[in-house]
Amino acid sequence: MAGTARENVLQAMAACYRKMMDDLFDGMLLMDVDSGRVLGVNKAFTKITGLTEPKSLEDLREAFLYPMDFYILQGCGQTRAYDMEMPVLETRIEHVDGALRDVEVRPSLMESDGCRLLQLLFRDTSEMKRLENHFRHSHVMNTVGQVTGGVGHDLRDTLGVIRLATDLLEAEEESLDEMARQAVRMISGSTESAENLCGRLQAMGNRCNSRSSVMDLHEMIDDTLFMLPYTLKSRVDVSLVPLADEHLVFGDAVKVQSALMNLCINADKAMPDGGTLRIETRNVHLTKANAKVGRFDLAPGMYLQIVVEDTGCGMEPEVLEKVLDPYFSTEHGDDNRGKGLGLALVSRIMQDHHGAVAFTSQPGKGTSASLFLPLEAGSMGGQKAVHQVGEGDDTILLCI
Repeated sequence: MAGTARENVLQAMAACYRKMMDDLFDGMLLMDVDSGRVLGVNKAFTKITGLTEPKSLEDLREAFLYPMDFYILQGCGQTRAYDMEMPVLETRIEHVDGALRDVEVRPSLMESDGCRLLQLLFRDTSEMKRLENHFRHSHVMNTVGQVTGGVGHDLRDTLGVIRLATDLLEAEEESLDEMARQAVRMISGSTESAENLCGRLQAMGNRCNSRSSVMDLHEMIDDTLFMLPYTLKSRVDVSLVPLADEHLVFGDAVKVQSALMNLCINADKAMPDGGTLRIETRNVHLTKANAKVGRFDLAPGMYLQIVVEDTGCGMEPEVLEKVLDPYFSTEHGDDNRGKGLGLALVSRIMQDHHGAVAFTSQPGKGTSASLFLPLEAGSMGGQKAVHQVGEGDDTILLCI
């Protein structure tokens, strides 16, 4: 085919495809195989890659996070076997602004009037991957809950026998020598710690028997503050700043109070030499654009946010990422093994209440944790002080 005629054919084909390409949700690139020239891309392709007018396939080389995937696409354009099944690539693309996207690329070869064309379809699968990871994490947590609940129940039965034997020995304490009395006290103390752990295991695995009702979170926080001086080990100054105009939520008051108490105890452990513990409430409005809080995907709407801030040691980023993992603990020493269920339990309670827990922390500058609970629909009337949560807004807290 003469050069001019061939160019006319390519232009006609590109024009024919252009409107169809712009109507596609997926990104699309059309390339002349023989010359290597890109005939056109659509708006979706530009949105995925940030490239507006690539001249050839080489312009995409830097966008592919994995070079081998780029070479595979190059090879697709060089084959002449049109009936060959083309590979579907699951890869990652780096946008020109530096953002990474999971992408599925489907190449296909076409021939018309002697012109060979390579068509590449780019589908952004980032959201699908995120949902898959969220589902996988939820499945793991459900499995952990079932296992821990059963283990906790069985261990409590065994510990009951040990507790009974210890009580019998304590009743005969006067007949024991000093070493035996000390051994009995050690057994009793260890049994109590093990029973507390069993209680946490059962609570984590228990999604039933919930005594849910409409509750006033400010009253619940007041009750928690009354108990804190008898719970915290360090000399901590506690202050409450109730900024939320609406504070009625539906849920299990005992479990929500347990979640708040866990945050306060973790903050106390981060301040062994004393410090300040500040609890603040506020009303927040989550929109569809900012309804992802930490690991949780929340429904848009009005929420009560309980912020717990401490002036403790803070956490490194790699530690902060793991605080909700079962059995993970920042405490060290043999006496702390097996106690890392507190924050995993907080996560489970928030999940049961369609809420969230999220964190922010800096080493040496303290930690901030936030509980998000959906407001009871019937409680939202009149004027409300609403804090709009957006990107970059500080949420958050925790220490373990």
